[in-house]
Amino acid sequence: MFSFWKLLLLALVVGGVWAGVTIYKRNQRQREIDEARAKQPPPNLGHIKTVACRVCGTYIPERGAQHCERKDCPVVG
Repeated sequence: MFSFWKLLLLALVVGGVWAGVTIYKRNQRQREIDEARAKQPPPNLGHIKTVACRVCGTYIPERGAQHCERKDCPVVG
């Protein structure tokens, strides 16, 4: 028949298996999240300051651009 110690041992085994499966699933989920983050390109933190063209309002880089690159608006930003 079933004794107290056999039932306790059975409960411990079932609890251990349940905890092991839970930990495995949690690690698997975290691994998938880490792999998805690794596939994403890093954010571009090199912001470029822009200014509006005085004539047409198009935003152009503050440095390096000579004009807003429109044929009808060759004004320096």
